[in-house]
Amino acid sequence: MSLRARLAVAAAAAVAVAVVLAAGAAYVATARQLRAQLDVQLIGQADDVAGRDLLEQLVGRRAARSALPDQVVYLQLVGSDGTVVRSPSRPGDLPVTAEAVDAATRRVAPTFQTVDVGQERVRVLTRSVRPGIALQLGLPVADIDATLDRLRFVLVVVVVAGVATATVLGLGVASTALLPVARLTEAAEHVAATQDLGASIEVTGSDEVGRLAASFNAMLSALDASRQAQRQLVADASHELRTPLATLRLNTELLGRGEITDPAARAEVVHDVTTQIDELTALVGDLVDLARDEPQPAEAPRVLRLDELVAAAVERCRRLTSHEPFALALAPCTVTGQPATLARAVGNVLDNAVKWSPAGAPIEVRVAAGTVEVRDHGPGVPEVDRPYVFDRFFRSPAARSLPGSGLGLAIVHQVVEAHGGRVTLGVAPGGGTLVRLELPGAAEVPASP
Repeated sequence: MSLRARLAVAAAAAVAVAVVLAAGAAYVATARQLRAQLDVQLIGQADDVAGRDLLEQLVGRRAARSALPDQVVYLQLVGSDGTVVRSPSRPGDLPVTAEAVDAATRRVAPTFQTVDVGQERVRVLTRSVRPGIALQLGLPVADIDATLDRLRFVLVVVVVAGVATATVLGLGVASTALLPVARLTEAAEHVAATQDLGASIEVTGSDEVGRLAASFNAMLSALDASRQAQRQLVADASHELRTPLATLRLNTELLGRGEITDPAARAEVVHDVTTQIDELTALVGDLVDLARDEPQPAEAPRVLRLDELVAAAVERCRRLTSHEPFALALAPCTVTGQPATLARAVGNVLDNAVKWSPAGAPIEVRVAAGTVEVRDHGPGVPEVDRPYVFDRFFRSPAARSLPGSGLGLAIVHQVVEAHGGRVTLGVAPGGGTLVRLELPGAAEVPASP
């Protein structure tokens, strides 16, 4: 069953329940009102009878038709022993009930009952009139029953018509309400069939369907942006790989043909090939890391000493680059994170600082309260290039003559954001570049006693 049909059935069922309950309540209320009116009429007739000489006539069995109220149909007296004195002008005997005997024995409140007298249903009032005698008055309920029968028929017709109308209207309302869902379905099917992530649907309101449409459009935009980023990554990677691969192929062909006979020249070419292979290996590793939505380290996050991690990264940079000096100010603190990826991010920042720092100029490294600051004394990053320094493969014009692929700071940005932190790059006081890595959840290490 379609959603449209289910909504229509649900609407019809809800209306049917409401109409049936309303019809039942109307029927019960009408029946009670009609019986209450008949009871009031019986009470008035009982008062009328009690105010005449009828009781003495009945007791003496001398009741005349003219002595009785015209409206009275059934009238009889009941003794405390259950004997009945009936008006000779009224047909049939009313059943002597326990309430009638009780009313004759002692004074009690009037009671009402509906009983069968032959083929006729009668509403009976029983009340005490004098010690040892109870009065029973009865009126037929045929008019009430006929009225209720007509009312039942009318209510059944109303219920059936209401359910049918609700079903038809429910189909129409469901069709109208589901139009945005139908458009959303068509858009989703179009995207699935054509892979066109630029498609979207019109948002016509702020209700649940409108929010669903807005979320669908946002999802398509995010998917389109992700696809464009992947295409850009592939294009940039192809561009970056083209030159080193061409150089590596040329050098290996020269070595393979044996055209280089000088041992020193041959050793230099072999060194170039080895260096290019190392650079390609690092570039491929960087590309693999950046191709993931977030870093996938082998180690689980744990609490680590940030100052010790930075100190180890500085020592490793010193060994690999032979740069001196480093000015360290490392305040003991801990953070929660991935040791390997954080060490790589700090190492990339240090490598970038070494690349731009003049020989003999200090690289200042500071750690405090979960923040790592690395400052060099180089020329600094031009203001026009600062918004792009963390983009993949971005290299400023001044950096294109230096080694590197433009992925180092992009990896730093990805690692820090994956840890819930923030990385910024700016101009240091007095010149140079200041890179700041801010990590959340830092805690100071208490001093040893």
